[in-house]
Amino acid sequence: MLTLSTIIYFSMIASLQTLSPGPAVTLLINEGISNGFKKTLPFMIGFRLGEVMLITASLVITYVGAKAFSEYVYLIKLVGGAYLVFLGCRIILNKRRVSSTNKKDDNRFFVSLIKAMVTTL
Repeated sequence: MLTLSTIIYFSMIASLQTLSPGPAVTLLINEGISNGFKKTLPFMIGFRLGEVMLITASLVITYVGAKAFSEYVYLIKLVGGAYLVFLGCRIILNKRRVSSTNKKDDNRFFVSLIKAMVTTL
């Protein structure tokens, strides 16, 4: 069972992680500079909703996964690390433009919301 100290420790790490810029923050800054505050609002909402979903899912999956697959944790770490290296190499080697915004589309609230949530997750 999760203890109060474990939940507090997890919450502190998640809060500190929020302060470091990641892909969602970069997307948010890009949208803010390109389109202004009003069109960036769905990204802000989606960003926070995605973080809440991510933290909740991480807590549940970590607890359940550690109980059920305790003997496979090292293997899961290796596969996860290899995947991160693969993504890093793919980003470094891919020179095409990452973000293109369509300024003509005014009805994009939910598209922007989902885009920010997926970027966060």
